[in-house]
Amino acid sequence: MLLSPCLNTVFTANPGLSFAERIGKLGRMGFRAYEFWGWYDHRDELDALREAQDEAGLQLSCFLTKSGMLLMDPSGHAEFVEELRRSINVAARLACKRLLSRRA
Repeated sequence: MLLSPCLNTVFTANPGLSFAERIGKLGRMGFRAYEFWGWYDHRDELDALREAQDEAGLQLSCFLTKSGMLLMDPSGHAEFVEELRRSINVAARLACKRLLSRRA
């Protein structure tokens, strides 16, 4: 089993700590993986996240696709597939093999 602390919920006493800095701290604490809720709020940090995870020797265990879309609603199928493609591309950039999808 691989424990993967969520970047959104760790080190919250220091809100100025970037996700990349949190990854470094987790690596120094001996963790081997991390996760976060969604990439949209951090899309400008993706390269820094990848660099930090490589430096710390951590892997990204999973993250959420964009929420708010209904998988079972035919009228939103095209939008869901497009957002899923975007998340798959981000997952490839961050060497992540798992995505979670949820409704808002």
